[in-house]
Amino acid sequence: IEKTIETAFAPLIGMDDAKARISDNIIVNQKAGKKLLSATVLAPAGTGKTKLGIAWQSALSQVGFDTLHILPSQVRKLGGEWDGVISFLTNDRAPRSLFIDEAHELFQSGRTVQLAKLGALAMSALDGNRPDAQAIPFSDEISVRFHRSEFNIILATNFPGKMPEALAGKSGRAPQIILPLYTEAESAQIAHRMLSAMGIRACEDSLRALGRVARGTARPLEHLSAQLETIAVKADKETVNKADILSAMISCGLFPLGFNASEISVLHFLQTPNVQSTVSARFPHLDVQTLRNFFGHALGNGLV
Repeated sequence: IEKTIETAFAPLIGMDDAKARISDNIIVNQKAGKKLLSATVLAPAGTGKTKLGIAWQSALSQVGFDTLHILPSQVRKLGGEWDGVISFLTNDRAPRSLFIDEAHELFQSGRTVQLAKLGALAMSALDGNRPDAQAIPFSDEISVRFHRSEFNIILATNFPGKMPEALAGKSGRAPQIILPLYTEAESAQIAHRMLSAMGIRACEDSLRALGRVARGTARPLEHLSAQLETIAVKADKETVNKADILSAMISCGLFPLGFNASEISVLHFLQTPNVQSTVSARFPHLDVQTLRNFFGHALGNGLV
């Protein structure tokens, strides 16, 4: 069981506390029949809440659970396929895991009847004061029956303020998993993974620089990686250098904390070919390496 769970969570970068908490719970559930953890995952955009939910369900599927991952926007478009969701929820002959991403949409005004029903199910299933065995009415004829040892529900959102206090508030009765921002080192790992998937290589200094630009989330890295792919394709090369990293920052308008476009443009200029002769023509006593050392010290690990 431990190896199975470790494999499911292997693709995730960071979030060690969340992985350990979930893994320990699944192991105890499988070995001693204890109730499964269900939780609201609260996280800033780009910090891996969806990836965590998918890995969580992957681990559960490996130990015999049926899984369903849905978005409220998909539910709105289901039409007749809503019967498939009902069939999954009412199949109490098999252990089940339901993952609802962007879960705040379950509780917004103007939501559909189906979303309201899913919201009511989530409220009951996550309420720690309710019994482990429950039957939640979905209609006059249908109830969702489950026991917490064989049923798990995962809600994920970037907007805890749009969730009910009981699910996402500090005094809420629902278990919560709060994901932190990625560290710079973790962001550099993510950048490496994104670039590798595109067939692009970058040196460690360049990856560290990208990690600083990320500021804790993967979203800036998605834009920078796409721009670096464009640069690599245009130059017909597989390895991007520091000048390419700086060029991508300028094109995307994304910079390390504390630096602006003008300063990054100077750094980019210092990486251009024949920069010493260009500088010496106007400033005979100015050494480019001195400038590089100065900016490199200011950036710390760097870009120059």
